Amino acid sequence: CGNSSNTEQTGEAKSAGLQIGYGRANVTPDFSVGIGGYSDNETRRSEGFLDYLYATCIAVTEGEETLLIINTDNLAMSAGNLKQVRAYVTQATGIAEDRILAYATPTHSAPSITTADEAGKKYMDLFYSGCAEAAKAALEGAAGYNRFLVGAPQYLVLLTASSDLA
Repeated sequence: CGNSSNTEQTGEAKSAGLQIGYGRANVTPDFSVGIGGYSDNETRRSEGFLDYLYATCIAVTEGEETLLIINTDNLAMSAGNLKQVRAYVTQATGIAEDRILAYATPTHSAPSITTADEAGKKYMDLFYSGCAEAAKAALEGAAGYNRFLVGAPQYLVLLTASSDLA
């Protein structure tokens, strides 16, 4: 069980004043924690992991306006969780809370972000901090990684290093 503390940042595209960046942070716990989505999440606990869990962010900036869109590998994003994500991200980036969208890609195999035990609190800090790290990486928009975004005001296209379009 381990937490690969990598943060990935990729691509920045500029077209007619539009800038787009991508960032990702590993939010996989390296400790046992309750699994979300089940009524027995206090007794159903992680024992390791098969795949990493991530917080992923796309930053879209045009002029002085920035929007952050954050996806998390988790069961759900409650209003309380969204408030916490926004607070952590605003503190880390200075982006106003009303310019931050966050949602979850549902999985019943990720830690609960509502468990009140010590491990749950530790995971919530890892989770919220990971969202902030992904947002910072997206804002940096560093080029030269395995993915990059190409943008224009009319459309966005995600290309990967293995793309036949390159």
